[in-house]
Amino acid sequence: MSQISQHISILRRRIIALHRIRAVAFSVATTCLFVAACATIDYFVHWPIAARFIILFAAIIAAQKIFKHWLQPLWNQTPTQTSVAIRIEEVEPSLRGVLASAIDFESSSTQTNNPLAISVVERATLAWKKVQPNKHIRRLPAIYATCSMFVMVGMWLLSFYISEKYTSIGLVRTMVPWSQTEWPPQLLIHPEISITHVAKGETIMLRARADENQETHKINTTRVSAICETQSKNGTI
Repeated sequence: MSQISQHISILRRRIIALHRIRAVAFSVATTCLFVAACATIDYFVHWPIAARFIILFAAIIAAQKIFKHWLQPLWNQTPTQTSVAIRIEEVEPSLRGVLASAIDFESSSTQTNNPLAISVVERATLAWKKVQPNKHIRRLPAIYATCSMFVMVGMWLLSFYISEKYTSIGLVRTMVPWSQTEWPPQLLIHPEISITHVAKGETIMLRARADENQETHKINTTRVSAICETQSKNGTI
């Protein structure tokens, strides 16, 4: 393989790698974002099993469509050396008309005994040394997709670090909708403490009442932790 063909082959491999990195990163970022959005909404509305089944089924259909019409074609983009050479000719005037021809001549058996082929290859080699074809490779889409993937994965890791329990519940309820996993019950509590002043050392009773417009079984199986702050005359706690 001659020098021109080697350079074009390297560019071709880089282009293919960038396409596939973009496809994988986009898939991971989109999946993380979808699951995070569904889990967050579910935390507030507590979707029933039927709704979670519908959402998961719709997500699978959408993922299949995206894979078929976008991810798979992007992954399978494998341009030939000639097509890469033609694309470079479009953005580099000094290589126009010689680069693709040089690639074709080098891939055939006419290079060594055809004066025209030898001349074209030499012109292409000299012109190649004066340009920077690497700058024409589009790296930003792959970079943006990769950064999005790291942000979404980092968000999930941070969420597990802050609250592993709630994150696990949201993940299970979204990805396994038939599970019986439930969010911890949230109750509305009304304080019933009328004392505003008390002597130092005196015992006071902390009382609270659960709101009546809530499910009885949640009230009976819930324990409430209370924090009481006392303040002295000079304002210290």
